[in-house]
Amino acid sequence: MELSEQIPFEPEAQQALERQWGVLVGGRGPGAALLQARGVRGVVRESWSRSAGAAVRPDLGSAPVVLDDDQLQAATAQCDWLNLANLWVVRQQGTLGGVGHVLTLFDHEARMLSSVGDPAALDGLAEINFRPGGHWAESVVGTNGPGTALATAAPAHIVGAEHFCERWQRWHCAAVPIRDPGTGQVTGVLDISGFREQAHPHTLNLALALAAGVPGWLAIRSAIGLLPEADPLRNGFDLGVLID
Repeated sequence: MELSEQIPFEPEAQQALERQWGVLVGGRGPGAALLQARGVRGVVRESWSRSAGAAVRPDLGSAPVVLDDDQLQAATAQCDWLNLANLWVVRQQGTLGGVGHVLTLFDHEARMLSSVGDPAALDGLAEINFRPGGHWAESVVGTNGPGTALATAAPAHIVGAEHFCERWQRWHCAAVPIRDPGTGQVTGVLDISGFREQAHPHTLNLALALAAGVPGWLAIRSAIGLLPEADPLRNGFDLGVLID
């Protein structure tokens, strides 16, 4: 993550980026030009290049849904960290600070497993299949928070016109990989998404804090031998001390 580069939160920055996107991505410019684009963050340039290389269509209307209800239930059951993460996320919904955002969890294949939050945002995002069962790998739907976080194994905040596909540009996504505390491998992603106009630097900081709590719970569960479906909060632990 390139902290020295400014994320384009302001309307003027988004307008300039939209012009760059229109020439380089929407206009299907040469691939080499994507990596040399001025006024575009390095992490985004590289993601645009990977997306173009994967033949992602910038006019894609929605993400593919790859899990039906039964498959979603099975995929959820295979993620032994998901129940603990869901418990933590549900308890922290109030920290989002206002309407217009959702908290989502993805597996290591960028398939969304759960989503909670503001009803208006949930409904709007469902129109592009940013919902449980949707597949948001960067190689499938281009630059986006969860997919780019998985592609780079690093936190990613993608705002508005930084998305490779035009229909995603109404939104912003701040995503953080979740790592297994024992192996260090990325097992999924925690993401906060919302309307582009409500993007703020604090969003990624909040996602980082929330994601930091999940490995702590996994470590606690491993240490005391809890089953994956157990609720550690009933055992007297307070996750707040893990992300202080």
